[in-house]
Amino acid sequence: MVHEVTLLAKQLLVGNGFLVPFSSPGKLLEAGCLLIEGNLIQDIGITRLLQKRYPQSEFIDAGGGLIMPGLINAHSHLYSSLARGMPFGFAPPSNFLQILERLWWRLDRALDGEGIYYSALAGLIAAVRCGTTTIIDHHASPSCATGSLEAIARALKEVGIRGCLSYEVSDRHGSQSVREGIEENLRHLDWCREHGEGMISGSFGLHASLTLSDDTLGECRDSVSGKEVGFHLHLAEDRADVEDCHKKYGKTITSRLEEFGILGPKTIAAHCVQVTDKELDILGQTDTKIVHNPRSNMNNAVGAAPIARMWEKGLRPAIGTDGMGMNMILETYFAYLLHKHQSSDPRVLPPDQAVEMMVLNNSRVAGIFFAPKLGVIEVGNLADVIIISYDPPTEINTDNLFSHLILGLEDMRVTTTIVNGRVLMKEGRLLTVEEEKVRAEVKKVTARIWQKMREI
Repeated sequence: MVHEVTLLAKQLLVGNGFLVPFSSPGKLLEAGCLLIEGNLIQDIGITRLLQKRYPQSEFIDAGGGLIMPGLINAHSHLYSSLARGMPFGFAPPSNFLQILERLWWRLDRALDGEGIYYSALAGLIAAVRCGTTTIIDHHASPSCATGSLEAIARALKEVGIRGCLSYEVSDRHGSQSVREGIEENLRHLDWCREHGEGMISGSFGLHASLTLSDDTLGECRDSVSGKEVGFHLHLAEDRADVEDCHKKYGKTITSRLEEFGILGPKTIAAHCVQVTDKELDILGQTDTKIVHNPRSNMNNAVGAAPIARMWEKGLRPAIGTDGMGMNMILETYFAYLLHKHQSSDPRVLPPDQAVEMMVLNNSRVAGIFFAPKLGVIEVGNLADVIIISYDPPTEINTDNLFSHLILGLEDMRVTTTIVNGRVLMKEGRLLTVEEEKVRAEVKKVTARIWQKMREI
């Protein structure tokens, strides 16, 4: 699928735009420029000065647009790329458990090696086009667990996106499936140590409390004992998860996970919609990383995470898409609107907090898995950089920058995406894969997967 040798100049300048480094609140450098050497950012300044300082460098002209750090998706499901328009053939789900049983658990069971690979390619192409340069993915394919993360890693390498992968362990399909899921996580973690090359990392995936017995939780915990590995799971996404835990174990999900040693600074807890104040305290005390997924929560009608309470308690939630595309600016825009509507208070989640969640909080989560630092433009950081074409009718300045980033979405278009110093897209053209050929193959594979879904 390799299209052509991509631009990986010895020295590359990206300039002539509004440089938004996110190294300090509201900082904006007009006519800004940065120098990339290898896979690192090595200088930042005014375009004409850096061009004079590095006259032999390649130059990418931002054309007056925004130069920003590549965006990070802190919770994704690449296989959901095959879900758009997927067949129903039954009464629409009326609650969250029915959504899982009738849609997602049928799709993940239908996946095979080819479906996993092409769904990943489709999702990664979308990521490049959205300026999302790092994804933290949570995968499930119970009919094809073994080798599934290797298939996704292959797609990551071909497209050039940075990614952290995990496989969802669940009791849904019995003890053999549990064992396969554990082994797939361990296999991938070992693979990353040898072949990750700073671009592909791993975590240990778990589904959610309602599909994990005490025996399975204990086995998962013990399998990574002493390895300094965290977990990636869904926590209190819906009342059904909360009620199941109370009924079976007489405690909250967060208390249960804490007792098993699942929580901690390397663990990602997606959603945290139906959590109590005490649970938020536990998540804060353990430094567990919370990831908010507003569009998914709205789509599944599970409620709105208590983002304002998290902020009041000093927690800093990150943001993900939970499989609903890869557009992090769009996701953040929905978060900005959702919490005002849900609280009937227009002061909740102002633009600066919303952007902080998208950029700085996501950067903290990505820092668990990758080094040097990414998600912020500073000298010495990883060279994940995007250019956004944006020509608003009003002035951009340090006072209104965050409002532009949230409310200017309709006028924004990512034109250039650079990951690890490698140009993956330039002026809207993908350079690492033949997009039309991939799309054609994805449609063929999707038709076959959908037919399998109908038969499940």
